[in-house]
Formats: sequence, C-alpha cells, structure tokens
Amino acid sequence: MRKVTLSKGAALWEAGDAARNIAVLEKGTLGVKMADAVVGVAAARTVLGESAIFSVVGEEVKRTASLIALQDDVQITEYPAIMVKQAIDGKKDQVAPLILSTLVSGACRNLLISVSAQRGRAVLEKPLKALMQGLIEDGREVKVVGTWEDFMTTFRFLYHLRDYTESLRAEIGGAAQVEASVKASEAVRELFKGSHDVQGYLEELMKEEAEKDKWLVKASDAWSFKPGDKV
Repeated sequence: MRKVTLSKGAALWEAGDAARNIAVLEKGTLGVKMADAVVGVAAARTVLGESAIFSVVGEEVKRTASLIALQDDVQITEYPAIMVKQAIDGKKDQVAPLILSTLVSGACRNLLISVSAQRGRAVLEKPLKALMQGLIEDGREVKVVGTWEDFMTTFRFLYHLRDYTESLRAEIGGAAQVEASVKASEAVRELFKGSHDVQGYLEELMKEEAEKDKWLVKASDAWSFKPGDKV
C-alpha cells in the first residue's frame, strides 16, 4: 500500500498500462481521459482501477483509460490487487465492500439515466427500475464480504453489469450528459414514490453526478492538460 499525492495534470495511470493495482481516491478529483478527451470524472471515496482484481486470478488486464488529476493535492491510496484477497482471507477487509458499492452506484446511475430517458416504454422502464431497486436494496447490505470466492462471484456480476449499463446509457440515454443527469434527478421522486430509502440513495447519487458534471464541463471545454510524468 502507498499514499500518492498528484498535482494538477499529473497522471496516476496511462491507458495501456498493465492493471495490477487498485486505488481509492481519498481527496480531490480525477479525470478519466481517453485519447485527447476527458470522458468522465472520479470523485472522493471512489475505487479506481477495479479491473486489476482479475489479475489476481491470472487474467491479464490493461488500463483502458488514463487518470489525470484535475486539481492540485489529489490524494490517493494505492493497493496491489492481491492485498484485497489477502484482506478478505484474513477477515479484515474494508476495501472489498467499497469496491462492490462503487460498482453498484455506477450501475444505478447508468440505469436511472436510461430509465428517465425511456419513461413508459414497454419492456424497458419496469425491468430496469426493478433491477435498480434490487441493486440498491442488496448493495447496501454489502458491509462484510465472506470468502474470496463469494467476493469474486459478486464482483464479476457487478463489474460486467456496470459495463453493460454504461453501454445502455450511451445507447438509450438520449440527451447530453449534463442534461441527462438533470432529467434523471427530476425523475427520482416520481419513479420511486413511497420507497423513501431508495429515493434518498438515488438523490444522493445524482447530487454527486451533478458535481462530476461541473468538473467534466470544465475539463472538456476549458482545461489544457500538460500531463507530467506518471507517479
């Protein structure tokens, strides 16, 4: 484990690097950069590079995007992926539940934006809403991870679900990112009327999404990156 502090424009990882470590963003904001464009933003208490978990079971994984500090004093804790398994085996892990909850929240954001863009459509709204509600209700119970095998089964499902819902969001989400986030935020209360716990969880997610949108607009429209050497 190591602590990393990045200055604005410095890269934590570059696209194409071997994925062997995961990281927790403790403070600040990172941009997800593909080619010459910033396509996403990561905020504090987010797990980064979770695909490295697959390296523990012998699968070769490469980074698909670069992570670039969008401000000074971005603080990160980085772990070899094998430490997650060791911690689970030792019954002392705090990172594994955070990995799973990060995947749950990512999938729920994508599903909410997709549902809000396709209100009333048969074989879309109800199934996606039910999946979202189930994820939230079960995901909040992931406080303690059992065995490594249990973790990997859940991790694989959530990892691939998060990736699928990202594709779904891109295909049927409709509006540009900021507009889609606003529309999704407005739809929460109507979609989950009476489900106060689910509604509250989604409202918090969409507040975070709104903050990310602000950073993404800055990074896309006004930021001139001069990435430094990798840490």
